Amino acid sequence: MIAYRGGYSGQSELIQKIDLIGSDLDNFSCPSCGSTDRERHLKLYLEKFCLDKFNKNLRVLHFAPESKIFQIIREVNPEIHILADLYPRDKLIKRIDIQNIPYDDNSFDLIIANHVLEHVADYKLALNEINRVLKKDGLAILQTPYANKLSSTMELIGELNDADRLFFYGQEDHARLFGSDIFYIFGSHLSDKVSCHSELALDACNNFAVNVKEPFFLYGKNVTNPYLKNTPENLQSDTDSKIAVSICCISYMHENYIYDALKSFAMQRTDFNFEIVISDDASSDRTREIIYEFRETSNLNINIIDRKINVGMHKNLSDALAKCRGEYIAFCDGDDYWSDPLKLQKQYDALRGDRSCVLAYSDVQAFKNGFIDYQYIGGATRDFSQVELICMPSINTLTAMFINVFDDMPEEFNLSGSPDMFLWGYLGIYGSGKYMQNIMPSVYNIHASGVHSLRTDFEKIKMRHMTAFALCVLHHRLSHLEVGLHFKNKLKVDLMGCINFFGPQFGIEFFEAIQSRLENLSPKIKGLANDLLVQLRTSIL
Repeated sequence: MIAYRGGYSGQSELIQKIDLIGSDLDNFSCPSCGSTDRERHLKLYLEKFCLDKFNKNLRVLHFAPESKIFQIIREVNPEIHILADLYPRDKLIKRIDIQNIPYDDNSFDLIIANHVLEHVADYKLALNEINRVLKKDGLAILQTPYANKLSSTMELIGELNDADRLFFYGQEDHARLFGSDIFYIFGSHLSDKVSCHSELALDACNNFAVNVKEPFFLYGKNVTNPYLKNTPENLQSDTDSKIAVSICCISYMHENYIYDALKSFAMQRTDFNFEIVISDDASSDRTREIIYEFRETSNLNINIIDRKINVGMHKNLSDALAKCRGEYIAFCDGDDYWSDPLKLQKQYDALRGDRSCVLAYSDVQAFKNGFIDYQYIGGATRDFSQVELICMPSINTLTAMFINVFDDMPEEFNLSGSPDMFLWGYLGIYGSGKYMQNIMPSVYNIHASGVHSLRTDFEKIKMRHMTAFALCVLHHRLSHLEVGLHFKNKLKVDLMGCINFFGPQFGIEFFEAIQSRLENLSPKIKGLANDLLVQLRTSIL
């Protein structure tokens, strides 16, 4: 085993005398697998006390995620696994302050925050937040170093430099050194379920090179905690018959997914009325049957567009949008679903609270072949100005709610390759976009029959360029000449770059795809689109 910074003998005289309990500094890192003693110990504790309690619907919030513990949780195949840190070093990790967790009360089955609480400015606030978002039967794992011979937690007054913190606390970035009162402190905020090493009942000859003095800091929710917020269990829809939000769902061959989508709509708790508009594009599997069965057994307002002939994604979506009566529209395809029961309420309140904002969106958790795809990087995680939104940024479609301005869908929509990105660009004419981190990630399913998820990069980029051309035509027709010129000039540069990268075939397929759609446009828009297409072709070929 490899020692950490010289092992125990490398610690200050003070730290050596007060019996610091945490990592085994002499046997810290395994030269074979790279695991730390903390990870090895936690693996033993998890196998003994926790893993059998986890189910397929597990929702996990994991602060400062350790690679080996991450792998253990990954193998459990949770429904939601949010990786969090105040200073994330990876795109997969969300920037979240443990002292101000953005999620609702009772959101998580498991919270992991090992060697975190000695770093934060206000550990009491952090403990209250952990307790707040933990579910009633949830568990929190909070391994934290402490000094066994120190009766009270030590947090010195005044400014300390790195050398001071190393001497008094054992590490330069620690804000305190917990004493033996740590169990009282944690237990006053959470429900104590702490276990000790001896309860692992291991072979005495094999201690796995861990610190046998280190307990398992396992806690449950303290339902009597006075700091818990009072949030209503159920929000009732008001009696006004006006539809505030329309859920727009398009489906095609989604028999393995559509029930989860419908169930996530049904669980929404709102103080307004909403409807569900589902347009199925002549599925030949059981999708339609499941939709009708769900409508029969629920009391939801479900409007079904049932087709006998497949019409394609563009018409299926535009027809569904035309049926939406709400002031706002929320998207979710039939093969995805929402995980936050207050998703609609939060977005509705945000949009009504800021009328300059026309689109709200949040995070996704991607699943591939039934398991979380941790490599998937979703859409935007920041707000967009009106100008930025016009430029059709990438947004997680299944999380979007936006103002309903689609009584008459612009004809240029039919030229687009990516209908959702066209909508974001079109919405930019009316206002800005808002990213909402306080919504639990929605579930995005990647599967063989998915419309977008399994397309090649060639196809995805071509579709994006087709969408940019559609918006170019739209802005020229609306006399937004500066914006139209921006799209045209950017398309020239981008198309030339793609032709250089993919070869001449990219340009050929792009122009053929646009040309094939011109016949379905009105003479005026067809003429404008054709003129722009000729200009574009002339400038790059």
